[in-house]
Amino acid sequence: MNRDSVSTLTAAILRRVQSSGMIPTIRTGETVLSGTTPTVRLAGDPSTRQAQALGDPAGVGETVWVMVWRSTALVLGRAGGTRLYGYATATANQTGITTQTALTDLTVDVVVTQPNRVLHIVGQVQALATTSADIVIGSVQQDGVDVGRYGRFRAAAASDSQLLSGYARVEGLDPGGYTFRLTLQRTGGGTVTASNATTPGLIDVVDAGPVVV
Repeated sequence: MNRDSVSTLTAAILRRVQSSGMIPTIRTGETVLSGTTPTVRLAGDPSTRQAQALGDPAGVGETVWVMVWRSTALVLGRAGGTRLYGYATATANQTGITTQTALTDLTVDVVVTQPNRVLHIVGQVQALATTSADIVIGSVQQDGVDVGRYGRFRAAAASDSQLLSGYARVEGLDPGGYTFRLTLQRTGGGTVTASNATTPGLIDVVDAGPVVV
């Protein structure tokens, strides 16, 4: 799945969150009933839900990790292969950002248990720039070092607000503990606000399997 597809899927999540006022929840051990765009039946819920897949598609009968909000769901990955390592949301605004700043609550500590793994770190933040022409950059860090960006935009006007959404891919991780976090910064003369009270910020870390050579 490419960056644009991930951005589209995760943008859909936060649009749902914004309209419903609900925070997504993570469900483990759910079973795919049909289709490569899976239909899942959640434990304790008699209805089935069509789910969009993030990462490798899951097959019928596979156990998956599912992010649920209202009547829809997003499959984050296989419970037995691709798996969710960590997940966090932020619901309070963070204002006055200028230089690169770690976003409050959008940090995940993970423990990798197998060698040579590929991880996807998905990030989403609604960012508001106070000054026209400022450039807003959202980055993903591993242990305090930038490993990719989840979004970037140039403010078209004062108070321009856009949803930054994307993911960083990290390869070759060996067993051990790692910390992933989202940051936000701007170049220019104004400040940036992470508008988490309006659209909750999101980070999740997904194991996409071993490095394939």
